Amino acid sequence: MRHWALGILTTLFFTGLSFPVLGNTFIHPTMERSNSISFGAFYQSAYVGIDSSSNLDSSEGLNLETLGVDTSDTSAVFSYRRRLSQRFSVDLSYSDYRSQGDRVLTADVEYNGTIFEVGARVQTEFKSQTLATRLTYDFYQTPSTALGIGVGIHAMELQAQLSGEGQLDGDVVASQSVASDNLLAPLPNLVFTAKHAFDDRLLLNLSAGWLSFNIDDYEGRILLSEASLSYRVTESASVAVAYQLNDINVSHYGDLLDSNYNMTQGGPLLMIKWAF
Repeated sequence: MRHWALGILTTLFFTGLSFPVLGNTFIHPTMERSNSISFGAFYQSAYVGIDSSSNLDSSEGLNLETLGVDTSDTSAVFSYRRRLSQRFSVDLSYSDYRSQGDRVLTADVEYNGTIFEVGARVQTEFKSQTLATRLTYDFYQTPSTALGIGVGIHAMELQAQLSGEGQLDGDVVASQSVASDNLLAPLPNLVFTAKHAFDDRLLLNLSAGWLSFNIDDYEGRILLSEASLSYRVTESASVAVAYQLNDINVSHYGDLLDSNYNMTQGGPLLMIKWAF
């Protein structure tokens, strides 16, 4: 997905060069600039439930937290915004998430006066990569405020892998078994955005997205929300704090296996922005 992000970013940049950006009376310089790039750190936590079987109705599924997975992760986040015209803009963002867990489940079994400790060791890894892009139209603009509506794609690549081994009195008695699942889900969404400049330095950004969908082999719903407050420290550079929350429930009906991911993921972000 990193290669996708680079390719899409390059296409949007050179496509956007053909659209003139008209001057306006925004009081915050960032709202007038043609380009805005943000880098930062994303401390996210996640609740992840997974079902994967030949029939989702008969699948009991699993919860990563019950398998000892550390549900928090700090990762890099990147976003880019290109103003195509006075009211149209394109946004692109990328982030990833990784969690791992290791848990031993044991029970005591008595047989003929001897107590045996029987158990299983389960190791779990879950990874997600998210690439989101959207086209936004500002239907309302004043010198300090802009309200917009947009459409976009929230592309997620989800990977889950479990490996386990049987143990008796602490010794391995069964060879390791591995099960894995991979889901690449292109999720469309409708987005509402709001920007408000308190002055020429302090800028508030809000966005919320929703869609219930049924496309080809995918069905489900997504809820996306983000709030950020940025402070301009130089003519072009700003620092920002934000909070992002995604609630996604998507099912994929494949040829051999059906998979469902029920995930709530989010947390605070700290970013540096550069507008030019």
